[in-house]
Amino acid sequence: MSEDIDLDPGLRREIDSTSSRLDELDHYALLGVSRDADRKAIKSAYYGHAARIHPDRHFGKRLGPYKAKMEVLFGRMTIAHDTLANPQKRAPYDAYLTERERIAAFERALSTETGDDRAAPAPRSEVVIGAAPPTTTTRPVAQTVPTPPAQPLSPEAERLRREALARRLLGSKGGSHGSGAPPVRTSSVPSMPAASPNARPTPSPTGSGVRPAYSSIPTPTPRQLGVDAIVASARNAAAAGDWVNASTRMRLAAKLDPALAGEAEELRRRALGAMADAYVKQAQYEELEQRWVPAAISWSKAAEARPNDPHVAERAANALRLAGGDLHKAARFAETAARLLPDDPRARLTLAEVYFDAGLVRRARSELDAVLRALPSEPRARRLDDELKRRA
Repeated sequence: MSEDIDLDPGLRREIDSTSSRLDELDHYALLGVSRDADRKAIKSAYYGHAARIHPDRHFGKRLGPYKAKMEVLFGRMTIAHDTLANPQKRAPYDAYLTERERIAAFERALSTETGDDRAAPAPRSEVVIGAAPPTTTTRPVAQTVPTPPAQPLSPEAERLRREALARRLLGSKGGSHGSGAPPVRTSSVPSMPAASPNARPTPSPTGSGVRPAYSSIPTPTPRQLGVDAIVASARNAAAAGDWVNASTRMRLAAKLDPALAGEAEELRRRALGAMADAYVKQAQYEELEQRWVPAAISWSKAAEARPNDPHVAERAANALRLAGGDLHKAARFAETAARLLPDDPRARLTLAEVYFDAGLVRRARSELDAVLRALPSEPRARRLDDELKRRA
């Protein structure tokens, strides 16, 4: 109960908030310093936090569950200080953060539905607590004059309108044509077959003449020209190895032209494959720091991007188990690794550990017996064997 804890309510709220976001905060955010903070600023911030949250500073007080939270927080802050105050450790950590931010940008690019035809949501208004409500004034409604319906164009006016539209779309320049208007570039327009001598003229909508044969030639629409430009830019990005931008642009083109859906999906798979390397590097750093929750996320993403890589699948299963994550997912990864590496006892050991944590004791024993035959002195296997014997 709150009345049984001798901590300031504000400090309790701060500890609760930081603890709930601990796996999301990088070392700089945890200490509350900027990315360019020098060693002096880092040490000052660290000792300032220690004076407030170190359990020894509250000796003799009733801390309840906050003692364990404070110990965890101070331990993480000590790691943050030791990393950022050491140039040899800080440089690779900064590189890790840069890579993590790049991956986050790639993920947003892959997941964001670009080119949506829906109207953008209206901006939310800022609400200030205690402020007076906005005043509204009633204005007279202005009378509007109805717009007369558009009159149909004559055949000659329709022809001129189409030619002007074609000039704008196809970007023709220079030269004179007839009355001084620039000519239409006919190289992009398919030629029409010659009219049959017995063909009847096609009457215009108004019945006041004959529509020339070339007036019915379809011209590219702005929408189609936009698709072509997007497809070209996507393919150029793919040729340069920029799979994320290629995927994003082709998905936009596929929204305008569903026939491109197959190519868009292939580029998306390529983009995920290219990101797998970045996921692996990120996961390896997080695993090195024994930050198992973010490591489990990174390894899982790498395993999903590389579904046939047994080594990545085994690491994902191990990280999920140590992070206390989804054991069904961990078992699926471990089973994939054991299936693809049937002669690798370490893959089967990870599978046995996942089965044990999931309460599948018989399956764990079966896998472990195979591991012990191959690696009888493996420390992890011996520990699991002892646990199984105690469970039995």
